[in-house]
Amino acid sequence: MADLLNNVKAVYRDCPTIAVDDILTHVRVKESFTPRTAHASDLQHALIALAYCTGLVTADKSLFENSRVTLKTFNLLTRLSRRVTKLRVEVG
Repeated sequence: MADLLNNVKAVYRDCPTIAVDDILTHVRVKESFTPRTAHASDLQHALIALAYCTGLVTADKSLFENSRVTLKTFNLLTRLSRRVTKLRVEVG
């Protein structure tokens, strides 16, 4: 456990989902966010999308803002949009 805590940057690099979860949790705590049961699936989708996908679409204002802060914090390239039609993901 001590090795993990002493090498947090390496853990974040090797497992981006842990990094995203850590920042999303920090942001939600800072905002005194009280999750409802319905938020669980949104959060799980956001963790994977922000860590590994090219885009995330959500109309949920809170999730959008928390995701935006997370992307900025880690300088991730995942594109964030409120509507599928606004998300421009280039394949190739």
